[in-house]
Amino acid sequence: YTGEPDGPPARVGTPLADLAGGIYACISVLGALLGRELHGGGRHADVSMLDSLVSLLAYDGLDHLNSGRLATRQGTAHSHMVPWQAFATRDGHVVVVARDEKFWRNLCEGIDRRDLIDDPRSRDNTARVANREFVVGELEAVFSTMTTAELTGLLDRFDIPSAPVNDMAGVLADDHVIERGMVRTYRHPTLGEVRYQPSPMKLSGWQQPDRHAPMLGEDTATVLSERLGLSADEIDVLAAEGAIGVPDTVSDG
Repeated sequence: YTGEPDGPPARVGTPLADLAGGIYACISVLGALLGRELHGGGRHADVSMLDSLVSLLAYDGLDHLNSGRLATRQGTAHSHMVPWQAFATRDGHVVVVARDEKFWRNLCEGIDRRDLIDDPRSRDNTARVANREFVVGELEAVFSTMTTAELTGLLDRFDIPSAPVNDMAGVLADDHVIERGMVRTYRHPTLGEVRYQPSPMKLSGWQQPDRHAPMLGEDTATVLSERLGLSADEIDVLAAEGAIGVPDTVSDG
């Protein structure tokens, strides 16, 4: 149910099934390891990408299973809360989240539309969901006259959750993203300097290393020597005969 209300279904930008499946698989492994420590024995972990996506249907899936209602395509809008969507400004878009009555009152005061606080079409979230077109139209009329900077500045002053809609360059150059250490650099032996997004997990007492993944054959000689006891000459013979691949030089990262 992604896409615009009057358009076809839209693909999610990132490979969500692959990523969610991997995350759930990791959680399953961690659970199995903890189970071994607590109760002994092993576990068989069965995680599919389809199952992972079905679980992410979350409240919309629960709503359909228990009420029969079908979620519809809402573009950037939230299906159960209004306003919660991207709005066009004069030079971009801003996501505005007035998810409860506190934020709704703040928003109405911020844009000098206090009449909307008590209007029966918008006085609470139930009314706003039922009258989504009216509410969104009233807000669009105001937001479209402002620049993104003007709107986000106003929303910040009135304590309303919001954020500009950034393109990829904007996200990766965002001050908060940089401050959180989500853009880092390492040296690659053949590619040179590589910038990347690291793991979002930050643990006390652990520093994420900035290094490349092992090159093809990078650890072959070490494994043959330390695990199998082969000498350097024996390893050289295997490499010369093409039985193994050992890089000429290996960077220390």
